[in-house]
Amino acid sequence: MRVVDTLIGAVPFRPALLRTAARIPPPLRSRPSYRVLAAMARRTPDCRQLGTNLGIATRLRCVVPIEHPVAIFGKPAFYSGERGALELARRLADRSDAFVDVGAHLGYFTFYVRALASRSVPIHYFEPDPDLFARLEQNVRANALAGVTGHNEAIGEADGTALFYINRSDTFSGSLTDMFSGKHEIVPAQVTTRRFASFASTAHFTRACVKVDVEGAERQFLDGAIPVLDRVAYLIMEVLGPAVTSGFVADLMREGGFHGYYINDYSLEQSLDGSFTYREPEYNWLFCREAPPELRRTLAGSRFRIKG
Repeated sequence: MRVVDTLIGAVPFRPALLRTAARIPPPLRSRPSYRVLAAMARRTPDCRQLGTNLGIATRLRCVVPIEHPVAIFGKPAFYSGERGALELARRLADRSDAFVDVGAHLGYFTFYVRALASRSVPIHYFEPDPDLFARLEQNVRANALAGVTGHNEAIGEADGTALFYINRSDTFSGSLTDMFSGKHEIVPAQVTTRRFASFASTAHFTRACVKVDVEGAERQFLDGAIPVLDRVAYLIMEVLGPAVTSGFVADLMREGGFHGYYINDYSLEQSLDGSFTYREPEYNWLFCREAPPELRRTLAGSRFRIKG
């Protein structure tokens, strides 16, 4: 590590170099360049945030904290555990009448779908963390994204307010539950909550593609969404260990009349009863009403393989 520190310390004009590198067009980004730039950024304390195109489209300009180097110097193909879900969201949004990003965080799914899917599909994103929401709103406005609406709310089991546990040590893991309290620095905050059913009643979609990343509050999402699951055509959802253990996957399949597919990178592995073989770091599932033969036709021409 001392050798690396010495080499990086000898690089002149590091802040200017990092600012330029953060705007490298997506086709020119590589894993070696990402690793070098991420290491350099960690050792450049006066670079706390950078403007980047997220590795999605050259025209984008988003300000991102240095703690998220993949968003700054990488591209979607580098997102282990997320790249399959991202590509599904982009493809399935084109077959839907809305895209809903629940637990938007930095807005990577929102920007990916807006940049690469049909511009006619309206997008709604939900992020209860006030700091993350403010940054995302600023980036959405800076890029003049059409048809994109933000909501500084948590999607939960009831309309009203609830404690949301802001994760100071990992901003991607804020939750309506305190499941991360033993491992991370969390700060409880009162936030507005809305049932997904309440939102759907005003959004007027009938065939939505919905991405859900609620960090342990999967059951709360489902409890608030049951009345309108028939209006969700595709549900791309992160399901963590406690929810898996509680039988959540099978419950969601039953309540929504869904087929369930574990997203193992670009392989969609059908589960008939909620059982599956976990592969690190893949936590996402696709729930839809298409059996394997039909889903193969839907995703024809893509890199996805459907097993089942």
